[in-house]
Amino acid sequence: MRRNAAVLLGVLAVLLVAAQLIVPGIVEHRAEDRLQRQGGTAHVSLGAVPALRLLFDEGDSANVKGSGLTLNPESRGRALQRLDGFDKVSVTLDHVSAGPLDVSSFRLKRGDGQRDYSMQMSATTSPRDVARFLGSQAGGPFGGLLGSLAGGSVPGGGTRVPLDVNAVLASRQGDVEVRSARASVAGIPAGPLAELVVAAVARRF
Repeated sequence: MRRNAAVLLGVLAVLLVAAQLIVPGIVEHRAEDRLQRQGGTAHVSLGAVPALRLLFDEGDSANVKGSGLTLNPESRGRALQRLDGFDKVSVTLDHVSAGPLDVSSFRLKRGDGQRDYSMQMSATTSPRDVARFLGSQAGGPFGGLLGSLAGGSVPGGGTRVPLDVNAVLASRQGDVEVRSARASVAGIPAGPLAELVVAAVARRF
């Protein structure tokens, strides 16, 4: 009986060690594939002990780096659900296309023991593109048409302008909540833009 128990414990130990070595690579590869679906490169590094926690979107750390990604905004519901399960989160992206934004740099971080995410983003856009996008989000294609007309009625509405956004984000059961946001360009709504980019990134993770 004792021999059988020892053998069983030995087998379990081998399986746990194997899982610790194999599972992170599998989960990381899947996340990279989702991020790279429409081009660009991404590198995902996940830490968790035991590694089986990663199968349930939990872990000690999640680090994401990427460049040249195209991230079409999708449904924003529960966008942060996967990232919420990690104690520390760091996302660093460069040269990303997301909705009406051409993003030169994007940073999203949450430290160990912290509840809120900090986000910094530098991008270019135009009032017309932002109006069209926000209009389509609010009212479908007809809302997009109205948004485009509204953006076009603003002098220089089609001119590309630099946009710097700093935001503090909270997660409400996975949903993105913008606690505070400010943009360097007057008239550009920083909160919705921060939300759409974070959702586009997090849902692919």
